Amino acid sequence: AANARVETLQTTEVERLAAEAGIVKPAAIWLSGMSLESVRDENGNINIETAKEHIQAAQENLGLSVKKAIPPFPDQHPNNNQSSGDHNDWEESFRL
Repeated sequence: AANARVETLQTTEVERLAAEAGIVKPAAIWLSGMSLESVRDENGNINIETAKEHIQAAQENLGLSVKKAIPPFPDQHPNNNQSSGDHNDWEESFRL
């Protein structure tokens, strides 16, 4: 039971590193053929640098997408007080 718990914790750590690298679905890195054994050091701990190298290779080889921030449209940003011209003012929206 202890071995399974350690393996689960290590899997979670590697997937956290994948998420930190921007992978949208971190569990997909295992499809690259990477295993926990391939990212462990001689003491059985996760070698962070090796894991990051495997994660980067998985991104490139599998085309795993990276999270990108989508900027708001300029006229939809809550701090934008400028009208784009094709929108009516609030008062004009309710005039009959």
